[in-house]
Amino acid sequence: MREFLSIDDLRLVREVARRGSVGAAAARLGVSQPTASQRLAALERRSGLRLFQRDTTGARPTLAGRELADQADRILGSIDSLPELMRATEGRSSRTIGTVASLAAVLYPALELLLPELAVHQVTDHGPALVDAVADGSMDAAFIGVPMQTALPAGLSVTVFHRDDLSILRPADAASLGTGRQPYAGRTVFAYTYDPALHESLSTIAALGGRPRRAATAETAVTLARVRGELALLPASLAHRNLRGLDEVLPAPRRRRVQLAMVTRRPGPQALVEVLPELGEVLKHPHLPDPPTAAVPV
Repeated sequence: MREFLSIDDLRLVREVARRGSVGAAAARLGVSQPTASQRLAALERRSGLRLFQRDTTGARPTLAGRELADQADRILGSIDSLPELMRATEGRSSRTIGTVASLAAVLYPALELLLPELAVHQVTDHGPALVDAVADGSMDAAFIGVPMQTALPAGLSVTVFHRDDLSILRPADAASLGTGRQPYAGRTVFAYTYDPALHESLSTIAALGGRPRRAATAETAVTLARVRGELALLPASLAHRNLRGLDEVLPAPRRRRVQLAMVTRRPGPQALVEVLPELGEVLKHPHLPDPPTAAVPV
């Protein structure tokens, strides 16, 4: 069975929509007008839709035709840009690197600054899925929180490069914590950490009178805390990255340190191993460093 749409079909629809006539589109594409008309009619038969209203004054797209023309323009634009995109990767090595969603906005720009010669294919997913991808060889490295007690598949290397204390972010318009034995009484605490072992901290908040609720990402926890005028439990580095105005970062109710690690197959990619100390320093600070500037001759 012939495919519903071909590249030539997309080009024809785009040109007819742009030029307002089948004849002008045919001339642009280097085919005869009868050939273009027959192809367009065949496409309408296969789709069961009228794509253009045609008369002696030209061709005007219907709603379906306009939608197809817009999508054709987007698809063909992507295809046309492929040679330039391929040339842009020439001379660069590539790695597939995964992390959790809340770290992506920090990790990938940091790697771009530290390893500008490396083309990174970015993947975000949950920690266990990322570990499985590294184990089966479809991913070169995963940057995730790894509790010490976690058993990983054989043949994987785990390198801890950043340690973080859990903390509480209190938005500026949220009430201060209470005092006494239950300082979280009546308060909702939206919690996120890249370390999977969060249950202990949630239990502590509940024992102190709070209502702990898991959040999908750090950004989600902070946004919920702002909307509700409540609190967010986060690793300190993520809390500081999400500070705004008069927000406050406080110690978590129970001191617990989480750790971020690079998981790779043995041996790990040397270029990544070498920048881990610098990457750890980036994560300690609220903002990414400025990129190095080239010296200007005097």
